[in-house]
Amino acid sequence: MGGPLIATREAMFRMKTRKLEETELYQPLIVYSEGNEDRLLDDMFVDLVIYTGRARHEFENKMKRHEIHEIYLKPQGESIAIERIDELFLPNNDSENPCKILVVGRPGIGKSLLCTKLLREWSKGGLLRGSDKNFDLLYLIQFRRFNTETAENISLIELLSYSHPEGINDNDLIQHVLENPDKVILVFDGLDEFKYHADCLAHEQVLAGNKETERLSLSALYVKLVNGDLLSGATVLTTSRPTVLQSVAHIKFDRKVEIMGFTPQKVHKYIQNFCAQDEDRGNKIWDHISSNPELLSLCYIPVNSHIICSIFEECFKLQERNALPTTPREVYKKALRLFIFKHHPEFRGKPLTEDFLMGNSKLPDTVEDTLNKAGALAKAGIEKGQLVFESQEVQGIEECGLFNRMPNKKLQDSTFKSQFCFIHLIFQEFLAAREIAKMKPNELNWPSDQEALLMLKCLPEYHDEATVQQAASELQKNTKLDNSISFFGCQVTPVDCVAISYFIKHLQSPTSLTLEMNSVTNQGVLLLCDALKDEHCKLTGLNLGWNKITDQGVSHLCDALKDEHCKLTELNLATNKITDQGVSLLCDALKDEHCKLTELNLGWNKITDQGVSHLCEALKDEHCKLMKLELAGNEIRDHCTKVYRSLLCDALKDERCKLTELDLGINNVTDRGVSLLCDALKDEHCKLTELDLATIKVTDHGVSLLCNALKDEHCKLTELDLAENKITDQGISLLCDALKDEHCKLTKLRLAGNKITDQSVSLLCDAFKDEHCKLTELYLAQNKITDQGISLLCDALNDEHCKLTKLHLARNKITDQSVPPLCDALKDEHCKLTKLSLEENKITDQESGIELQGFEDKEKSEQQHHHDDKQLDASYQIPALSKSRVFFLNISWFGMNVMYLILSVEDVANMNSSVVNGYFRVSSTVCMTLAYVVIFVLGFFGNICIIYIVVSRKRMRTNFNFLIVNMAVGDLLVSLFMMPVEVKFLYTGSSWIPGVLGKVTCKFVNFVGRQSIAASIITLVFITVDRYFAVLHLLRDICFIRSTKLVTSVIWISSSLYFFPYLLLLDVVKSADGSHWECRLVWNFFTSDISVQVSIAKAYYMAMFLILYLVPLVIIARVHVLIGRHLWSRQIPGEPTALQRHQNELSKRKVLRMIFIVAVTFALCWLPAHIQHLLIFWFNNTYKALLKVEPLGSGLFFISHANSAINPCLFIGLNQRFNDDFRGILRCLFCRNSFPTRRSIGTETPVVLTRIRKTVRQCSATVISPHSQQRARSQSCTF
Repeated sequence: MGGPLIATREAMFRMKTRKLEETELYQPLIVYSEGNEDRLLDDMFVDLVIYTGRARHEFENKMKRHEIHEIYLKPQGESIAIERIDELFLPNNDSENPCKILVVGRPGIGKSLLCTKLLREWSKGGLLRGSDKNFDLLYLIQFRRFNTETAENISLIELLSYSHPEGINDNDLIQHVLENPDKVILVFDGLDEFKYHADCLAHEQVLAGNKETERLSLSALYVKLVNGDLLSGATVLTTSRPTVLQSVAHIKFDRKVEIMGFTPQKVHKYIQNFCAQDEDRGNKIWDHISSNPELLSLCYIPVNSHIICSIFEECFKLQERNALPTTPREVYKKALRLFIFKHHPEFRGKPLTEDFLMGNSKLPDTVEDTLNKAGALAKAGIEKGQLVFESQEVQGIEECGLFNRMPNKKLQDSTFKSQFCFIHLIFQEFLAAREIAKMKPNELNWPSDQEALLMLKCLPEYHDEATVQQAASELQKNTKLDNSISFFGCQVTPVDCVAISYFIKHLQSPTSLTLEMNSVTNQGVLLLCDALKDEHCKLTGLNLGWNKITDQGVSHLCDALKDEHCKLTELNLATNKITDQGVSLLCDALKDEHCKLTELNLGWNKITDQGVSHLCEALKDEHCKLMKLELAGNEIRDHCTKVYRSLLCDALKDERCKLTELDLGINNVTDRGVSLLCDALKDEHCKLTELDLATIKVTDHGVSLLCNALKDEHCKLTELDLAENKITDQGISLLCDALKDEHCKLTKLRLAGNKITDQSVSLLCDAFKDEHCKLTELYLAQNKITDQGISLLCDALNDEHCKLTKLHLARNKITDQSVPPLCDALKDEHCKLTKLSLEENKITDQESGIELQGFEDKEKSEQQHHHDDKQLDASYQIPALSKSRVFFLNISWFGMNVMYLILSVEDVANMNSSVVNGYFRVSSTVCMTLAYVVIFVLGFFGNICIIYIVVSRKRMRTNFNFLIVNMAVGDLLVSLFMMPVEVKFLYTGSSWIPGVLGKVTCKFVNFVGRQSIAASIITLVFITVDRYFAVLHLLRDICFIRSTKLVTSVIWISSSLYFFPYLLLLDVVKSADGSHWECRLVWNFFTSDISVQVSIAKAYYMAMFLILYLVPLVIIARVHVLIGRHLWSRQIPGEPTALQRHQNELSKRKVLRMIFIVAVTFALCWLPAHIQHLLIFWFNNTYKALLKVEPLGSGLFFISHANSAINPCLFIGLNQRFNDDFRGILRCLFCRNSFPTRRSIGTETPVVLTRIRKTVRQCSATVISPHSQQRARSQSCTF
């Protein structure tokens, strides 16, 4: 024993001696100046601030870097300070025996230096000196050395030998490690630098070997060492950046610590160590750093402390104390120049000059070329996550000093290849940033709105006006923005408005800013107003729609509008919380001579007739410049007082009123209010050219009044919106008479969502052919137009007097029959149509060939007649594909949009895939419709039969069967309310009826349908539990359900309460593109904060998943298992015969089969619906991708609804009594085609009565047994 022990001690002594020599000197990033002696690691090392746990500080957004730094370095919660590095391995409150340790730290914080110091202390014998715990061996493994693509698998023994090459053949040392793992420390440095860190768990699970000689990938070997599968008992310490911790989240570490860096006191100590040979210089450096909070906060990272000290040392040598850097950017610029000077061969033997260090002299071409190559390599490495580079990648620049030569990589043929890495990851990142900064704006990917907002928040920290102005200039040069900056839906808060306000002050040209759909409050408005009042601010448009602005925020805006420097001309305050008081404040601003506002949107607020009266007074003021006013979706009525009615009319007739556009849509204005407006339109001073009266209560009588106004010579109206009203053919007739009048100036007319038929189209066509008709745009979407109406329209389009250029016919009743005449019309030389919309009609792919050929001929015809200025436009933006004319046609099959682009005959052939996709959509829609018809029939008649059987049969009126009836009622309501709506969505998309009727149906249909679903599921749980008690106490007078009425009431009340939010949140709102109305949940009932709304929705649907799926499924599955176990273990009393044993066996199998079918059916049917909800809120991109697959997109809810049809089938098919009675019903239907009643069974159908009686006797014979009396008492609880 003495020989091996001595040999082991000798090997450990050799290892310690070698590591002591390797770690003696402090290895700086920037080498020391000539004349300076090398510094020792022991002299330079300063203990880092280390706390157990992870830092989770909350910083205020307005904090500066140094303020954040002061909070960051303070301990929090139950964190424990690690005073000395050996305390990492000692027991404490967080761990009694810390063997698996994770050390987390930011770049440059000192993780690798800590590992080097640990290795040195172990070599000196100073690690854990004086404690009961000691280690014989310490192995340092650097992850980045195993990053090669061809890295071979490695065994534990090879890994240990690799770490200490002199011990490769020392078997005694290896044996000592394997026999005494508790005496070994394995230090894995730089997990974040390991290319395969994300594969740790996967590799460890695949590679199951746990022997020290078995070769594994390093990732698998590492996980097995940490988990204790290999070298159990060894201490394993890992260092990593926080960015890759998710890769080891599955590993349970005994202790997690975070290196926080240097406190100001430790920075002072480091400077003293750095300037130990010149104390006066150290004091000067400390005085400068301590007086500059930005530099002091930068020094909390040790590597930054060294860089700053090195720069300052050279500055003092050059006697340039006044040129000391004061910002982080200056520090890194000087650091790069200093580093290049110290290491690049170009500067060997040359003195460092002031001009070079300060950046006043240009770098030599050779140096610039080196930096360009290194920067390109650094940028590519950052993009690929590559930290180790092959020799050919750094060829020609390997001696510049920016790279560190790593140990050679061993290849498979036993040869070696050199490899390199940057001297520090900070320099790789800095060089990559330098390379990106040189790129032209058009070479960069334009950032998302969120990324742009983050960049804006960084700009104030620069404290450099030139930089901010340059950023603003580059932003406005981007053609994608079109003089508009948008942060739509970016969760902008009042704190973010600080950065936005700072930025917009530096805009160089007039720009508009969109902050719609955010969380901007009155405080945020105040910050923005500070910028608006700045003389340099050139903001002309501000969109604050869908925020949290109240009258107080309006007050701030008004102060800005009255400022002489404010240049705002457009202001959108739609969908906020503004009342009449806020309108009064706005009106005061509008009457101010400095106010330049010309467009104001106050839609969807809480403005009443009183607010309108304030606006009317402002409109008549000479200083008011307002030309466009939107008041849609407020609480404006026409049955207000006479004073209010006359004010709006008087304002429009006032010669000082400049209003040209007015939106009063979606208010409570009826024909009475229209009458007042018409009176104003006929006045010579009224300047209105656009009027929106959509979704009010205009009837044919109101149309009559409008037509009289349109025919008046003083009326200037060119655009009129009457969509979603109650206009019939009679009203259209009146409109047509107006269109043919010479004084009518109307060019754009919206009549979508009315009751227009082919008869009205005929009248409109006559108007189009009239020479006085000036109409160029017509919207007839969502009406009752058929192929007959299209035929009339085609005839009108060919007329030389028809001036229509845009025609919208979406969501009508147009079929393939209309395609040929449309194509013929488009080929006609007189047709001026450039845009045709046919979305969501019944056009299939059958006529697509004719359609395409029609447009091809149209193109030829246009070229022949030299109408090159004409172009058929589309609703979508398509980049120019050739110099040829491009024609577009929007068509859809059953609500699915597709676009054809016709450039030439060859392009027609390329449309085959679109035609196939369209055919597939048609087929899937038809298949889904047939499938819904099948489950509707099964669900309706099946549940009706269940209800009838129990109600009409006295012997079936048990508590248990009444639960089944309750479930059948729920399933029946699902069939009646949910299935027809889903079929409707297949053909009409998400469109819904607007107005009061739409809101009522939206809330009622969805609430009843979902309430019924919940009631059915909860009833199934009660049925399952009741069945368990019935089976468990089959021979006792025990019943789980004693009051069916009480249980049923509880079920429906609880279901109603759960879906009560639907009654509050469901509403009929405009679609995103404004083309139609949708019934959907509007989560702003509780809060207008979008992020909070999303959180509430997530919580609600997660609760739905738990309450209506997971919990019921667990209960059902558990109870059915208990039932099956009980039935299987139950013994037949007495000595059973072979026949009795066989019947008992069949009974068990039958029950277990039914249990399995019921549980699996519920689980499978309801899983897709809940998956859809979870995908929408947690994996939205995945959900959108699934929707592109048509069967998946439309079939998720079908499976859930099918459960309502499957349930009655299961009860009838698996229960003998229901089965017998159902057969009796079928016999009666076939015999007399009438539903059997008790009277018909008793008198009119003796044959059926005989069969039923026979069935009853058979059932009675089955029920009667030696224990018949006890079973009879419990019959009301079971089948």
